[in-house]
Amino acid sequence: MNTDVIVSFVNSAGPLGPLAYIFVQILQTIIAPIPGNVVGAAGGFLFGIWGILWTTIGSTVGVFIVLLLTRKYGRKIVMKLTKKKSLGRFDKLEEDRAGTIFFLLFLIPGLPDDIVSYAAGLSKIPIPKLLVLWVIGRMPAVVMTNYIGMGIEEGALGKTAILLGISALVVGFVAIKSKEIIDYLTRKLGKK
Repeated sequence: MNTDVIVSFVNSAGPLGPLAYIFVQILQTIIAPIPGNVVGAAGGFLFGIWGILWTTIGSTVGVFIVLLLTRKYGRKIVMKLTKKKSLGRFDKLEEDRAGTIFFLLFLIPGLPDDIVSYAAGLSKIPIPKLLVLWVIGRMPAVVMTNYIGMGIEEGALGKTAILLGISALVVGFVAIKSKEIIDYLTRKLGKK
């Protein structure tokens, strides 16, 4: 799937374009081979700054569905949708560090976060906590991909490059402070 197909589909929905985009974002999250960066850039191109909101809504709903599917059908569904080798890497996670590791993996732009989401669903971490970790962890990548799309629309690639640099610094800072962030989130959401 490329940006032109997404833009055409969303534009054909007229005033329901944001809902069509959210639908594409949900599908992208559930169906691992569809590239999330392409969909996110299309959101920025189509909706400007609002693309960040529509991307966040669609991808969060998609991750919620992924987590529900994984909890209901377990490893069988994950094996059908991911590579056995990729999933094997997550089997070795220590239970008490899984939240921190998933958060860091969600934080890395360009990483196939769909596979990570399916693997997270196999963990014992409560779904509300996983959703919070996912939204916070993915936000820098969501902002970056949407700004890339906005830069293409406005011809402002220089501003986009500056934003990408700032986002990289934020991601680095959050990665360094991740243990404190995860501990704080764990206390707020309550341990189960």
